[in-house]
Amino acid sequence: MADAKTGYGTTFKRSDTGLSGGVMTAIAKVRSLTPAKLSRGTKDVTHLESPGGYREFITDLRDGGEFSVELYLGATDAAYDELLVDFADDDPGYYEMEMSNGAVWGYAAFITNLEPPTINVDGELIVSATFKVTGQPSWTAGT
Repeated sequence: MADAKTGYGTTFKRSDTGLSGGVMTAIAKVRSLTPAKLSRGTKDVTHLESPGGYREFITDLRDGGEFSVELYLGATDAAYDELLVDFADDDPGYYEMEMSNGAVWGYAAFITNLEPPTINVDGELIVSATFKVTGQPSWTAGT
């Protein structure tokens, strides 16, 4: 048997205060989540005596990246309204992705792209949003 895990049971949560430490409440039902891809810049410090004629680099600032979510909206779900409020806010909100094993990614982030609900013949409403992370994300390992 493979030792693989599924994303089943993962939730997307929003802080009621917009800050880490606020009450975290699940937003709608998650269709898919793409955690932020962390990156780091480099600076070229090559000089005319660099060993072997190879370029040399030092590390630069890190970037928390972007993450995206797709959510199903229920008939009485206020998630889209909450995301619209967050989109209009110039201050970052605080969001968490909690996996079924208890692992958590926490992000202070701005919504940079919010698509209106997709409406289709089968009736489900799907909202997509992209978030830009500001500052250092937090990671809590699961069990």
